Amino acid sequence: MAPDLPAIAETLPGFDVTSWEGILAPAGTPAAVVSKIADEIKRIAAEPQFAQSLLKLGAVATSNTPEEFTSFIANDYAKWQRVVKEAGIKVE
Repeated sequence: MAPDLPAIAETLPGFDVTSWEGILAPAGTPAAVVSKIADEIKRIAAEPQFAQSLLKLGAVATSNTPEEFTSFIANDYAKWQRVVKEAGIKVE
């Protein structure tokens, strides 16, 4: 959205912060239901009108499998857990 503005990672190597939204289901939700929801999300995310509406907000629609999303969440959690530990962040 700002091609002349350098990415933060160009100034701070290794910088990796991503804002994301997702749809989750309770543990134990039947696989068929999860699959149906995932298929509908993928279909909607591929609609040009939806993609354009997100672009206006500075966002990009992506979709992946429930397994890929589970892995993404676990990796993101681990990353921030490491940041909190290394920075010595404490709850006050």
